Amino acid sequence: VCSFAAYIYKEVTFVPEYRTNVTYAVKSRESGSNPYNNLVQMQNLASVYETVLHSDELSRIILDRTGWDRIPGELTTKIIDGTNIIEIRTTAPDPRSSFLYLKYICECYPVILDRVANEATLTLLSPARVPLVCSNESGASSFAKEIFVYALVISCLIFAYLSLSKKVINSSAQLSSKINAPLIESLPNEGGSGGLRGWIKRKAKKQKNAVLLGASSNAYVEAIYNVRAKILSSANRTGYSVVITSTLANEGKSTVSASVASSIVKTGKKVALVDLDIYNSSQNLFFNNPDGYNRLSTFLSRTELTVDDISFDKNGLAVFFDVGVGKKYKEFPINQVKRLINNLKKTVDFIIIDTPPVSIFADAAEICECANASALVVREHYATEEEISESVSTLNEGKAVLLGCIYNRELSTRRSRSGGYYGNYYYGKYYGNYKKFDEEGDTDE
Repeated sequence: VCSFAAYIYKEVTFVPEYRTNVTYAVKSRESGSNPYNNLVQMQNLASVYETVLHSDELSRIILDRTGWDRIPGELTTKIIDGTNIIEIRTTAPDPRSSFLYLKYICECYPVILDRVANEATLTLLSPARVPLVCSNESGASSFAKEIFVYALVISCLIFAYLSLSKKVINSSAQLSSKINAPLIESLPNEGGSGGLRGWIKRKAKKQKNAVLLGASSNAYVEAIYNVRAKILSSANRTGYSVVITSTLANEGKSTVSASVASSIVKTGKKVALVDLDIYNSSQNLFFNNPDGYNRLSTFLSRTELTVDDISFDKNGLAVFFDVGVGKKYKEFPINQVKRLINNLKKTVDFIIIDTPPVSIFADAAEICECANASALVVREHYATEEEISESVSTLNEGKAVLLGCIYNRELSTRRSRSGGYYGNYYYGKYYGNYKKFDEEGDTDE
């Protein structure tokens, strides 16, 4: 923005310059063709020329002759070293003024010069011509680039200061000590699976949709298993529903929801993954397989629901999402959502609900009124302690039992996919394509 503003400012305030010049040879009336006498004469009269050209008398004569209110440009003179040649140059904001100004100087200058230095003569060497091209540049591009660099440096410094001074959660230990909610599990940072690196990777492979953790590390898989174990242990009935939300956007709640749902399916349960973040649906990026897809808007309008109405994939996972469905509703359709969740409780074993961020929309709190449990995804170095505490308080006020927080993208727990504590185990690429961990046998055993 600063760079663009600087560019516009330079372009608007830019004053073009058109230069016209003429050259004269100064000769002594008595020297004839003797070059040495000409040079001596030139040196003697140099100061006189400068004085005459910049004199008020010359300016007054030009104004009287032309009727101008003021002199339209600037005048400069230059004596070429080692010669008897003088160059007179005028600079004005338009070609006509520059040319006329020099023309009148050439007409009046010899008259005045003859009064103060009648022993010298002027011989025209190069006549004045109308300038066709502007002699200067606005410099807007270079100035904008310079401002861009300064603004970028200042922005980085401000960002660094705000980032370092912001009271955010930087570790799972800090989350456990400062937030009044149990820690379910810490998920390691899967650097290449998301963000800019993931986008570049998908573009390189010409993938239209994101594949959900197709190359997830063993450490991440094990952490998702622990989240699954917590949910399974808290389930006390069929149709157990869990709301997975976050304080702010981009904390990874949709990825965690999809990962948990895909993990529970591996236990032989029928699972419904419902994307109720209708204003920013994300599950379509993870599940590009048409099997198991259910259009959310269609099911929100249903009053009754049977298991035959739902499309499951081969593993028993039913995904409910609808891109752009939020545009169809002026306000969140909480009544239809409650009815859908209650109907799903009668047809599936588990319901994983992906909701909007709890601190941005009240929808998550309303959805918790019809769910059995909830979990809050907290991304490392993202939301502040105060924001997370408010989200925990909001979830605790609902009917759903808050299972705790899932600490996401913790850098300190990242593991190598080929080594470390989890290096002796192999779970395979079971996300996205909904394949078993090992089609030949259960790797857990």
